[in-house]
Amino acid sequence: MNLDASGEHVRVHVDQEFDAQGVQGLMAELTRLRARMSPAFPTTPPADTAEFTGTECRFAFRIDGDGDGRFWILHAGLGWISCRMPVAAMLPLADLLRQATSNHAPEPAFFSFDGSRRPDTPLP
Repeated sequence: MNLDASGEHVRVHVDQEFDAQGVQGLMAELTRLRARMSPAFPTTPPADTAEFTGTECRFAFRIDGDGDGRFWILHAGLGWISCRMPVAAMLPLADLLRQATSNHAPEPAFFSFDGSRRPDTPLP
């Protein structure tokens, strides 16, 4: 797999048979390439975002000795997705979840990472 100089295109040649671990490795490589590509992902999720539709969503959280935290969420197709950031940067996420779930708002609403509720923003 090769990323062109502009960072906008990847050339992929795949003519192989993969087991589950091989597919996971291929997805990991594609993910690393996508992280280096332009344009960057939008700051709000688009309408066609892959969505975990199982009845049980799994997640995990850990605070490391260096003061960073790691948050994982399990996606049925992508596997475990992790985000590592300073614990102080995770506080808005905790507040956002508390705010979004405390009222059990009956109408759909998009909550931004800074905690502001934006009901005018369409949900994906």
